[in-house]
Amino acid sequence: MPIPSVVIEPASSNEGDDDRDGDITSPTVSTGNGVTPESQPEAPGMPAGFLYKVEALHNFEAANTDELELKKGDVVLVIPTQHAEDQDAGWLTGMKESDWLQLGVTAPKGLFPENFTQRLD
Repeated sequence: MPIPSVVIEPASSNEGDDDRDGDITSPTVSTGNGVTPESQPEAPGMPAGFLYKVEALHNFEAANTDELELKKGDVVLVIPTQHAEDQDAGWLTGMKESDWLQLGVTAPKGLFPENFTQRLD
């Protein structure tokens, strides 16, 4: 079975005055195919809505303020994405684990391309 390709589109253009600049804290997201990601039970010491961890395989330079800059090797805590169209376009939402451990709930959150990461078990 061939592996589907992922086309990365900009997470946002930051143009216009819309509501996409708010905190990304939605507890669930529909992917458009009727599947809602299942959240793991609230793990002690994890952010609200924590889904799973990924490791950055490549550097990612944030082009917009709602994106999360990554360096190869960064571990990211994935949380639900606020807008299904971002997730459908191949973007995930999360925060660096190192930032979460230092800053807690004030750790910066942002979008990053899913295909730049590998899920950790």
